Amino acid sequence: MPTESVLRIDPTGDITCLYTEALDLADLGTVTIRRASLVEWEERLRAWTVTLPDGTFLAGPFSSRSEAVAFEISYWNERL
Repeated sequence: MPTESVLRIDPTGDITCLYTEALDLADLGTVTIRRASLVEWEERLRAWTVTLPDGTFLAGPFSSRSEAVAFEISYWNERL
């Protein structure tokens, strides 16, 4: 599973990143957390999938949750 944290800092100083407990984001200022995607068990597929909060399919099926989470982290870090 990826261990690097990617932080995007815009010209106003706002930071966008994936939440991680490896870095205390509160030390950087006010924290606003928003769910970007979901890793869920899909019984119909008998596998894990990654979807957006509106239900849009991103990836899967994955045989393990850790594979799905690794995809999710990589997917979002590449888009920051």
